[in-house]
Amino acid sequence: MTIPSVKGSPPTATGDGATALVKEPPPPSSRPIQKATVEKTNAPNPTPAQTAKAATQVNNSFTKSGQNLQAVIELDKASGINVVKIQDKSTNEVISQFPPKAIVAMAEAINQSLDKKGQMLDVNA
Repeated sequence: MTIPSVKGSPPTATGDGATALVKEPPPPSSRPIQKATVEKTNAPNPTPAQTAKAATQVNNSFTKSGQNLQAVIELDKASGINVVKIQDKSTNEVISQFPPKAIVAMAEAINQSLDKKGQMLDVNA
């Protein structure tokens, strides 16, 4: 028994005297696969004025939506890093902070070790 082949595919013997159809693999999808990527930007860091303007816009948004929150920008004196905090207006409790406290603490420890004032240690009792 012989099975006709598909265009471009030769028939193949199956071992029992019959011929089987060999199919070509399907063509690749016409849509490219999207990969998650992190794009590097060459944009400069925002100026203090741009950061202050952004904080004002965030605060206006909080006020318009009736949220009792405020965005505050503080300079961490030990590390020299500007820290953006989202706080509860009535209690000043920090809800969120960027960069996180751990990063600020690491920067402070690195600054101290570079100034020969201390070493970076993590001691748990």
